[in-house]
Formats: sequence, structure tokens, C-alpha cells
Amino acid sequence: MHRVELQNYRRLQMPRLENDNLDNGETKSFCVPVDYKITVSMGDGDYDGTAAAQYVKISGTEGETEELQCDADFAVTGEDVECTVSSYKTIGDYRCQLMAGDSRR
Repeated sequence: MHRVELQNYRRLQMPRLENDNLDNGETKSFCVPVDYKITVSMGDGDYDGTAAAQYVKISGTEGETEELQCDADFAVTGEDVECTVSSYKTIGDYRCQLMAGDSRR
């Protein structure tokens, strides 16, 4: 791998409330995941691709995500590989990410 790029975005889909409102004094929580789109530019060297599963942990100013599997074909070389991972964890402003292969387990 040579370059890793991360984009995040929120996808908000509020569930339909019965009667389109909350009862007086009623409180409901609506949690939505944050999706992170990860682009990895694979090198074209003999040892740049891998068939092993790849995992990512994303850290921010307020915490970090759990370990998430980046489901993509990392066996290719000389191409960009993309995956999208989702987490309900609040991490604040993005600071860094850790990528690790399955061989470390």
C-alpha cells in the first residue's frame, strides 16, 4: 500500500413515528451510524497485494471506532481499492487510522 484516503459522511434516516410526533414528555433516541469510505492506492510491486483480510480502526479527538473489516480485494496491484465501513462510535474530528492485515491475529 502506498496511499490511504478516508472520507466520512453521515447517512440519516429517521424512523417514521406513529402519529408523526412524540407524546408530551416522551423522549426517544435515534442513533445513526457514520460511514467511512476508505480508498487505498495499491503499489505495483511484487509484494504489494495481499489476500489477507484487512481491518481498520479510526481515531479522532473524542475516541476511536471498534476494529472494522475493510471488505475489498487487496490482492490487486497498481489500482485503487475502496471499501466503506460503518460505526456508531463517536470519534469527534478525524485524526488517524490504523490498518492491519489478518496475519497479525
